[in-house]
Amino acid sequence: MEDAGVALMNQSRVAMHSAVSISGNTYDLESIQRQKDKQPSFLAGIRVGSVTNTGLSFDADVVNEAILFQQPHNRPQRLRWLHAGPNGATTLGVNPDTGALEVAGGHVSLNKAGLEKVGGLSATATRAANLRGIAVPVPRGQTTLTVTFPQPEADAAYSLTIQPTWMTMDCMTQKTATGFTVRFSTPAPAGAAIDWQLIR
Repeated sequence: MEDAGVALMNQSRVAMHSAVSISGNTYDLESIQRQKDKQPSFLAGIRVGSVTNTGLSFDADVVNEAILFQQPHNRPQRLRWLHAGPNGATTLGVNPDTGALEVAGGHVSLNKAGLEKVGGLSATATRAANLRGIAVPVPRGQTTLTVTFPQPEADAAYSLTIQPTWMTMDCMTQKTATGFTVRFSTPAPAGAAIDWQLIR
């Protein structure tokens, strides 16, 4: 039989609010200043100070979230890893204003897994809604092509890379939030197409 240092069970047919509840005099960063030692009510809510096979295990279904960060008072709640790298720590969090996932203190490495289902690439605070178009057909004999994005961009402040399948020079003659127009120096042959990539 499995045993535990502390076992909490609810065998009734109604829910309890929580199995373990931690509360104290401090509920935001400002309230810490009212404490005699200027420290929060607890230095750690739960501390694992022994070797374990698994630090936290979910062995049953979770209705909503396995871990919920409510981010009260409009402040990010981050995960933090200490390391011997140049910055000493890497954090992972979500900006409470924009919802943007933010990694600080290190690079993002996906190793062999690759990066899948990326909606767009942006170097600014404005999110890109589109990433690329593959094998967009160009009618035979055409010297211009207008492409409409699957999703509108916020504005026309983006860069495009265009690659035709035939030998030709090309230039972009119009950019809008909904798409772009490209012109070719050589008319498109039969079966012509372009690939395009977008970065904000």
